[in-house]
Amino acid sequence: MLKILLEMWKYRVSEATDGIEAVSLAKKIHPDLILMDVKLPKIDGFEATRRIRESEIISRVPIVILSACAEMIYRRSAALAGADEYLVKPLDFELLEITLEKYVCRQQTISRGNP
Repeated sequence: MLKILLEMWKYRVSEATDGIEAVSLAKKIHPDLILMDVKLPKIDGFEATRRIRESEIISRVPIVILSACAEMIYRRSAALAGADEYLVKPLDFELLEITLEKYVCRQQTISRGNP
């Protein structure tokens, strides 16, 4: 459902089936933004986020964690891993849209050479 919504908003979407694939795919396509789930096969979203932050080529890509876990410990873990935002499911679609616009706009400015 989220993929359909994002495509309706005119975003190009690539999907990974597990945390390891998410890191690999991000390195391959250099996305403007990563939406990361917490509960993923192989490695969780926190570890995938850490690995992305350690990768020189994609370390500055904004990462928004999407999770059904609203507890503070999950939010703290996301921040420690290097996530830029933490949104709780079920998603507030208006908040999601605002968050996407904020980070995609910023990332496109950075990639054009304007910090």
